[in-house]
Amino acid sequence: MCEVIHEPNQGEGTVQLKIEAAPNLTHGPTIVQLGVPSSVTCVASDFYPADIFVTWLKDGKIVKHRERATAHPQSNQLFSAESTLELTPQIADVNSTISCKIEHKAIQQPLIEEFQLQVQAKPIVEVVTLPPEEKDFCAAKCLVSGFYPETIHIDWLQNGAQEETLKSQAEIMSDGTFSIKVLVLQKTGNKSIFTCLVQHESLDAPLRKEVLWLPKGEGDSVTHRTTLSSQSPGKEPTTQSSCSTAVSLCPTDPPPPETCTSSPPWLYGIIGLLVGLVVAYLATTFYYKKKGESMLLGGWDYESILTIWQMLVLDQGRQN
Repeated sequence: MCEVIHEPNQGEGTVQLKIEAAPNLTHGPTIVQLGVPSSVTCVASDFYPADIFVTWLKDGKIVKHRERATAHPQSNQLFSAESTLELTPQIADVNSTISCKIEHKAIQQPLIEEFQLQVQAKPIVEVVTLPPEEKDFCAAKCLVSGFYPETIHIDWLQNGAQEETLKSQAEIMSDGTFSIKVLVLQKTGNKSIFTCLVQHESLDAPLRKEVLWLPKGEGDSVTHRTTLSSQSPGKEPTTQSSCSTAVSLCPTDPPPPETCTSSPPWLYGIIGLLVGLVVAYLATTFYYKKKGESMLLGGWDYESILTIWQMLVLDQGRQN
């Protein structure tokens, strides 16, 4: 019989335990105001060890170079860090991709968080009456401009009740924001408060702009003036005044009295030109409608243009 007895050698040594934890990456709010200095943040959390580096990119191009982020200990003995990119958003940034790139020894490849900015611009609201600055106006126009994105909701309220409106198409302004016009007609003869109510995603609460309508007072009717000139050989030219009926600006106004005034002859030329333009436009519109097509001028349909044209002519008469 053969018996082998083996006794293992004994020894001592040091083993180094290497602990690493890969970061989790998130970003902060992405809503920014157009043209207003803003910031976006990138947050790395639950990583170890503390050394971590951040690079910011826009559409793949570096906008903030690689830098060491300040790490802060968490309650679980791991670390977190935050990096901020300062910017002033422009319209060109709307479709741009912002990237936050993280480098850490626990990950073999950089960790990248991508997002797009939600660029907004708050609307500016102005109310104009037709005729201007008259308490017994026939219509009121709500001019809303400078807003982004394009989607917007605008209502006219009369004493809190929603009214029918004439609305133009939204137009792009030179700075890339939008503008729109909404018209309401005054149809009653009672004291009323007209309110333009604007709702947009950039607003925390709707914008309201009010204008007060009061019944026409005595002596507020509009008179159109006419002038007739005649000249005989050897005589000085004479000017005669003829009677003309004052124009009622609103459907609810009572028939105005006749007055005798004089008017400069150039007024006829202006009114004649406006009449010619409207007739030409209506003829063209009729042609397109017969073909089954529609035609818009500056975003207004032809009924709206007729209404506004009438107001402009009547307002021109009031000023003269």
